[in-house]
Amino acid sequence: MTFIFNPHFHHSMGGPEEGKETRRMVRRAREESRENQGELDQLRSQVDRLYLITEAMWFVMKEKLGTDDQRLGELVQDIDQRMDSFGGTGRPPESCPQCARALSIRTGLCMYCGIAPDPS
Repeated sequence: MTFIFNPHFHHSMGGPEEGKETRRMVRRAREESRENQGELDQLRSQVDRLYLITEAMWFVMKEKLGTDDQRLGELVQDIDQRMDSFGGTGRPPESCPQCARALSIRTGLCMYCGIAPDPS
């Protein structure tokens, strides 16, 4: 292995103050990353909890009202469309390539299997 000495390398990196500032920036970035990870963990926990609550409510509705998954899907789609009015596009939502149910207008994801359509 051959090393090439560059006499200008040290000067191009800046002085000791720039090094201190870089270290401060790196520390701050790490702190922000930890904070963001904490927020992400909280959001995941909330989503998991909401998922369990929703599943429990759906189980009770099916049991007490005798409804089925197809009706739930229709209601979810109707509510999604009313909330977004087709997201301002004037056309109905696309279908999921995996399960053929309507994709969420707001997120573009399938609310049933979580698939995001191929952007092509």
